[in-house]
Amino acid sequence: MMLTYNPKDFDVFIGIDVSKLTFSFTVMDHHNSQRSKTIPSNPENLIQYIKNQFKDKKVICVYEAGPTGFGLYDALTAQNIPCLVVAPTTLSRKPNQKVKTDKMDSKKLASDLKAGELSSIHVPQAHWRQLRHLFKSYQQYVTIRMAIKRRIKSLFLFAGLPLPDDSIKQNWMKPHMEYIKNLDCHDPILRQKLDLLLEDHHLARQRCLLSLKQIHTFIQQHPDIQKNIQLVRSIDGIGSITAITLLAKIGNPALLSNQRQLASFIGIVPSEHSSGLTNRRGSITHMGDGYLRSMLIESSWKAIKQNAILKKFFDRIQNRHHRSFGKQKAIVAVARKLTLFIYAVLKNQRPFMAH
Repeated sequence: MMLTYNPKDFDVFIGIDVSKLTFSFTVMDHHNSQRSKTIPSNPENLIQYIKNQFKDKKVICVYEAGPTGFGLYDALTAQNIPCLVVAPTTLSRKPNQKVKTDKMDSKKLASDLKAGELSSIHVPQAHWRQLRHLFKSYQQYVTIRMAIKRRIKSLFLFAGLPLPDDSIKQNWMKPHMEYIKNLDCHDPILRQKLDLLLEDHHLARQRCLLSLKQIHTFIQQHPDIQKNIQLVRSIDGIGSITAITLLAKIGNPALLSNQRQLASFIGIVPSEHSSGLTNRRGSITHMGDGYLRSMLIESSWKAIKQNAILKKFFDRIQNRHHRSFGKQKAIVAVARKLTLFIYAVLKNQRPFMAH
């Protein structure tokens, strides 16, 4: 996998705008030559074009990550044609640009590629990609369950229904669901709507459990994934689901190059606005994976209860700030610390040892 590159090592740069029906691409070289072309979205067509037109030249391609997946990447790299897949959020856009076409997008990609301004995302390989597919199914049903819960809460509020006691309200366990199921709504239509929502929630829950079972079965069939999950779970506060989420999102941990890369992927590195002798750091960038970030924050709350050193670190950061936001600042700092632990155990392939 090529994450960074030197444009001087290549002769031809191809930026590709990938859509369902077409590949719109622009070709550039070091002599300011430029041409654009649109072909049907078949990787074989593009590969044949490259082989016919640039037989003795070193070619590198790039396209944006999106709904079309990694099929084009797989086809190009299988033919030893280097390819970058870049995150759309990392591409610069002119604030006054009101016109957007496939040709313009491909030209911008080719120009940035030629200038050496792009870096690729981690494209998951082999069974790491399969783990991601399985986890996405699980995550999808978790999201559906959460949406159904919000709809039930909204219906209770809108209809003025009595809310369940706190003793049975937590985590939507069986007593909570039984309360909703047996509640007298004094309105048959309202009761029917609640029953449909409960059925949807039950189905989504069953799909969650089935997806999770498939994930665990898959992990048992791949010792390397199982080992890395156990390493991450050795860190205080991190449970099975968080470890699986992390590995499914980042893929093969051997591709991690440094500690900051992992923190940036999760989006818990501080923003910075510095000029001259003034260094100013702000809140976290929120540029990474929000789902994984929320799980890591939740793990951080558990970690400070299990690890005395992290608890002291949390208290020290909290005491530096106003009480209205000190806890939030401190727990994010703990989450950042956890990324250092995660990187260390994955790169060294040794369990976490608290000091």
